[in-house]
Amino acid sequence: MHVRDFNDSCLTMIGYAQYNWLWKSDKDAEYKKFAIGSPSLDDYEAQLQRFGSIQKEIDSVSSIHIIGALSLNTKHLKLHLGRECDDWKFTVSKRR
Repeated sequence: MHVRDFNDSCLTMIGYAQYNWLWKSDKDAEYKKFAIGSPSLDDYEAQLQRFGSIQKEIDSVSSIHIIGALSLNTKHLKLHLGRECDDWKFTVSKRR
């Protein structure tokens, strides 16, 4: 098993794999797709609220995960994911 495979498996086990697009997706490219539709101010607000909701979801996940004899503290991962949400919000808001 490669380290990347192990990391992906761990993220899946502790519930963070669903957020991997936060760091894997190209923010600028995704913004361009969003902007093509001539979004309204309400659309921008909805995007900002979406990332705020995702950040709250991440914050609500426990930071300690017990997997067999292993105890994982994901506090730093959660902080990083929160910064990624902030980066997404910044990408959306700086363009408007």
